[in-house]
Amino acid sequence: MNASPRYTRSGDISWFSNDAFGLFIHLGINSSAAIEPSWPMKAFSAEDADSDSAERWTPERYYALAPKFTAAAYDPEHWAAVAKEAGCRYAVLGTKHHDGFCLWPTKTKDLHSGNHGPKRDLVGPFVEATRKAGLKVGLYLSLIDWEDPDFVSMPASFRFSSPVRPVEFDPARWQRFLQRLFKQVEELLTNYGKIDLFWFDVPGWGSDLWHADELKMMMLGLQPHIICNDRLPGAGDFTTPEQQIPLDPIQGPWETCMTTNETWGYHPDPAKYKSARTLVRNLCEIRSLGGNLLLNVGPDAEARFPEMACQRLSELGSWLAKSGDGIFGASRGIDYRHFWGPTTRKGNTLYCHLPATPDPDFELRGIADDPRRVYLLQSGEDLPFRRVANRIVIDCSGKALDPLGPTVAIEFAAPPAALEFSSTVFTARGTPLW
Repeated sequence: MNASPRYTRSGDISWFSNDAFGLFIHLGINSSAAIEPSWPMKAFSAEDADSDSAERWTPERYYALAPKFTAAAYDPEHWAAVAKEAGCRYAVLGTKHHDGFCLWPTKTKDLHSGNHGPKRDLVGPFVEATRKAGLKVGLYLSLIDWEDPDFVSMPASFRFSSPVRPVEFDPARWQRFLQRLFKQVEELLTNYGKIDLFWFDVPGWGSDLWHADELKMMMLGLQPHIICNDRLPGAGDFTTPEQQIPLDPIQGPWETCMTTNETWGYHPDPAKYKSARTLVRNLCEIRSLGGNLLLNVGPDAEARFPEMACQRLSELGSWLAKSGDGIFGASRGIDYRHFWGPTTRKGNTLYCHLPATPDPDFELRGIADDPRRVYLLQSGEDLPFRRVANRIVIDCSGKALDPLGPTVAIEFAAPPAALEFSSTVFTARGTPLW
């Protein structure tokens, strides 16, 4: 009998697409100045002209923020409770951004929360509180590290090159940098128990330079179930578009990471936050394409969630408490030509996610089969419907509709068939819609 292989290329991805919604947390020395993590040291030009990165911070000024980053009010149990109330199924903490500041007492460098700022480990309590709340645990780690003296030994594009030191090409030093990177991942996957997801950021080069296969094999050797995103080049289990919703479905599991306001880091202005309606609509659109939403909050220097972030997450949670059947465990819906809006489905039930102020009537087009029941998901109230030629017209006039966006559930006896268009009319049954 052949022995089972020690490593596989993938962990347990089975839960990921079903869980749909996660919380992303960016906390670091930048939080004490209400600026973005790392990027103010770059200050690019027109691309970032409207962001906090537009004001360039020298590395000396930026790293001088470390003592002001106290995390004095750090309460990961509160974070986990907020995430749970919001309906999140998993949470991901940024443990090291591009600036190189680590939120755990790593043995690979001096710049970490055990030596500076909080003077304690911030990763362990997060993992424990998140797991205790019944959420899956994720950790973020930037592959690049501008503070590490050996990172500059391999040329990078201007966007990702270190603002601290000039490039000095030296392959031997690059190997030393990779050894520290591997050690950091090993520490995070050894010291804190089960980690469900690892979120890498900003590769910049191909998998060979990062030794991505070897890194993934090491991770799976330590935690065989673990999954990671595609920013570990060539070794990712899911794709991660950023701050955008794709126009077309992405092949395989994927997740959009998006901010609740306009920044990844802490920002005190409540006017910068997206409305609850917008966040609900984004979640519905992403799910209609088969993706997850990883929604970011940036705590302040004392590690407190901004009040407006908590309010938005609470509003999302209230909506999901009534509408979650159309989100969690649901898959991609039907083509937008059949319904002008986001749809998801579960079994033989189609969920139409309507805008917050829908028309009294809406319709499904080009569907051969009639539903056996149509109802408001939030209340269970049945809705009348009628067939008009190739259209199923659903009447929601006079109904109490969710102000953040009503969901209409449409049950079919079996996967409905599309109507085929011939000459000037729809005349024949086509293939099933799912």
